[in-house]
Amino acid sequence: MTTTKQEKKRGAFDFNYYYDSMCVLKDLSPVSAIKANIGKGIIDICVDSLKYPDWAPMLESIKINRNLRFYSFKSKLGSKEQKSVSKASFLNYPSIVTALCSSLKDTLSISSELRFLEFQNIPLSSEDIDLLKYGISRNCSLNHLSLDGCLIGDKLCKS
Repeated sequence: MTTTKQEKKRGAFDFNYYYDSMCVLKDLSPVSAIKANIGKGIIDICVDSLKYPDWAPMLESIKINRNLRFYSFKSKLGSKEQKSVSKASFLNYPSIVTALCSSLKDTLSISSELRFLEFQNIPLSSEDIDLLKYGISRNCSLNHLSLDGCLIGDKLCKS
């Protein structure tokens, strides 16, 4: 079973619909934390709570989305709350962070609604920064970008 063009077209403006469809395709239950504020145009999630299989439906849905206004991805890594972070964290799969940045690059390139993008304590590589930079360069609506605790350094800030 695959998604049709019609489903993708609807999914571009209905994150909930497309995310649920992607979960069904992958035989997964939707993650309530991802869906919690979708009605307000917001994804605000602590990524430490996501299991590896949970990422794919979210990333596919972000990639095509045109109407969410607010994305916030936070980790407790590097914070005082770090003790509660699972050893099965996304950090065991650095490609997940790159896939997240790639999906955000795509939505930044097509969305005129996206206003807020935040990463907190997410380890971004130079490749990840390049992906975000590409998407941001094609976006006219982003008002706020925060990379708090991402340890990107001066060299990557200049790029």
